[in-house]
Amino acid sequence: MFKRLNEWILPLTIIAFMGSNVTYLSAVFTSSIRWFFILALALQVILSKEKKNISPALLVVVYLYSLWCLVTTFWSEQYALSIMKAIAAAIVLFSCLFAGQTWATSRTDESQAFNYLGAFSIVTLAVEVLGYLFNPNAFSVYGMFQGYTYNPNVFGALAAIASTFFIWKAYLHRSNSKLFMFWVVIYSVNFLAIIMSQSRAALLMTLCILSALLFVLSARRVISVLYIAALLSMIVLILFPAVKDKIISQTIFKHSTNVLSTREEVWSKSLEGAQAGGWIGGGFGVSIGSKDWEGGFTANTYGREKGNSQLAVLEEIGVIGFIFYLGIILIIIKELYAGYRAAKSQNMKVAQALILGAIVGMIIQSIFEGWWVALGSIDAVLFWTTTGVGMGLRNVVIKQSSNTLYTS
Repeated sequence: MFKRLNEWILPLTIIAFMGSNVTYLSAVFTSSIRWFFILALALQVILSKEKKNISPALLVVVYLYSLWCLVTTFWSEQYALSIMKAIAAAIVLFSCLFAGQTWATSRTDESQAFNYLGAFSIVTLAVEVLGYLFNPNAFSVYGMFQGYTYNPNVFGALAAIASTFFIWKAYLHRSNSKLFMFWVVIYSVNFLAIIMSQSRAALLMTLCILSALLFVLSARRVISVLYIAALLSMIVLILFPAVKDKIISQTIFKHSTNVLSTREEVWSKSLEGAQAGGWIGGGFGVSIGSKDWEGGFTANTYGREKGNSQLAVLEEIGVIGFIFYLGIILIIIKELYAGYRAAKSQNMKVAQALILGAIVGMIIQSIFEGWWVALGSIDAVLFWTTTGVGMGLRNVVIKQSSNTLYTS
């Protein structure tokens, strides 16, 4: 029984951090409750007998990054807030990274590697379908679909990550026509919801994941998929000519003549903050110039929306912190790509490609959202957990080269 409960700690932690964004779930998984789950996850990682084997280069840079975040509290405008956030960020980062790695290496078969996203993906699907059917507020003022969440962009990001799980399930059942079609239909519903959200960042993330899948498939399959996609697109545009104008005016231009109109003001203020951050930053978790933090264990009413993770990093921990950030990104991509190249079985190659596509997609999405410095966000939890899973699969691939662990 304990072993079965142990298996659910990571999936439930993801649900807990997702909960604050979802109607009804937010009443159960409050902003305070989620920290009990992350502490349980940290305890699981500490007590786990699985070998903790993350790339040494990545660990060094992550340690330096976390230490620098803590060091910036010495000159922070809100030192109490900075130290609280730096400690919480380190707990989330290392817990999710190691939990993801041990999850992947403890599976008996690579087909189970994405099951950490299973509960999350099913909840996301329910948010889409039930939100469309029963929620009178499922569409925002501008017609952007948000299901049973509070924000179309947040919803789009959740749906985009969930698509990784649905694609993987469809791929695994490619030889069973009924199960394959079942998962294709599920993915199609999810993809339609992403389109209806009109979230450009989510669409870019989805494109990265799909591109990674196409990259690893055989040329014949790629051509077939592209042909079907092009044919379906042409049919839709012929039958519904207004769709093209709607996509251009609503999704791309957001009811404006400027494609970046919805981000200009936010990015302008974030750029000013990044410039003010200089070499050492204004302090982790700080919005330079904001004085409205009232203390306590939450900063929900403090600061401003930053709308760009890279500018947020520069503002809070400066150029020095940004160098560590770039190092983390480059090492993650390098290590995951090395794992993909070393994979022998087709299943493992597809798994590694989907992980890499999801990670690159989330990095691109972070250009439009400031979640990198918000380690209490679902985006950050998913990023570091997925990175850990990717590192775990890489370890499996390395072990396979000398001793077969999984069967394809």
